[in-house]
Amino acid sequence: QKKELIESDRIEGSNDIGMVAWRISLKTLEYPDGRDLVLIANDVTFQAGSFGVREDQLFQKASEYARIRGIPRIYVSCN
Repeated sequence: QKKELIESDRIEGSNDIGMVAWRISLKTLEYPDGRDLVLIANDVTFQAGSFGVREDQLFQKASEYARIRGIPRIYVSCN
């Protein structure tokens, strides 16, 4: 089954996968209008942030999303 990324707003604690990804815009002196990037992190509130098949798929899709758009991707591991 092909999975796609879907932008959504979710209440805390409703995640059903051990990883989350955000597209965020950071404003800095170099980028006063903001610079978009993708931030990926383990969700330690879900099965201790374990990295399985679904997490691998999310990591791949979020990385492709950033690569296609030419924006940085940052991965934060909470192990």
